[in-house]
Amino acid sequence: MTVAWYNPSGELYKFAENDFGSYEEADDDKVMVRFWLNLAGIDEADFGNWTVRAFLDGEMIKEDNIVISKNDTGKIDELC
Repeated sequence: MTVAWYNPSGELYKFAENDFGSYEEADDDKVMVRFWLNLAGIDEADFGNWTVRAFLDGEMIKEDNIVISKNDTGKIDELC
């Protein structure tokens, strides 16, 4: 599985891959994988609406948006 993060300009910022290996199909047919983006590397110029896309075997299976900005204390926030 691959997850790609696109900055507000639509440029690919980072991608990550995770091989969850083989698994036997369960009754609910669910597999959990985790990905994260290190917010410490985000510049203020990249604050705004980001796009996150998940791919399985090269096919996009999910797209979502997150907002990255500063909060009232000056720390970086992300809202899903």
